Amino acid sequence: MGILNQKKNIRARIIQAKLQLTATAIAKQSDNVRLQLEQLPQFKAAKNILCYWSLPYEIITHEFILRNHIHKNIYLPKVKGRHLTIHKFIGASSMQAGNFGIMEPVSNVLTNLDLIDFAIVPGIAFTNNGHRLGRGGGYYDKVLPKLTNAYIVGVGFDLQLLKEIPCEAHDFILDKIVIAGK
Repeated sequence: MGILNQKKNIRARIIQAKLQLTATAIAKQSDNVRLQLEQLPQFKAAKNILCYWSLPYEIITHEFILRNHIHKNIYLPKVKGRHLTIHKFIGASSMQAGNFGIMEPVSNVLTNLDLIDFAIVPGIAFTNNGHRLGRGGGYYDKVLPKLTNAYIVGVGFDLQLLKEIPCEAHDFILDKIVIAGK
């Protein structure tokens, strides 16, 4: 089986497993991940954080964003064509539904990605050595290499941690994986 089919099968398996999570389990694991993130020395030192506005069945980031944007600059991605642009979060009321139904900020685009010193990214699956399997669009694979000053962390539920994921040359290796309960 080719690498693309292997990735497709993993995506289908993990997405199906995530659909079985209860709202209570999602909230509990999300809170656990939030607490782990906030204890990281790299997070504590960071001033400019890239995060994401979570979709259903992802680690919930809304509380993390709302709690931390008061004393740190929080940035969120916005889908523009086949790429992500990065925008400052200025409040929940300044968000609007964008492509794929994802809530996106309406603020100006951040052009100097060197400002980002900590990044939190979603994924379908992760390994302990930093490999990440995304949804398959390559959006994060294009933007992550541009975050040259950022400590980049993938976050997920315990069922998203795998022993291995098939990788290609363009797949970006993360600095750390934070999994609920790990």
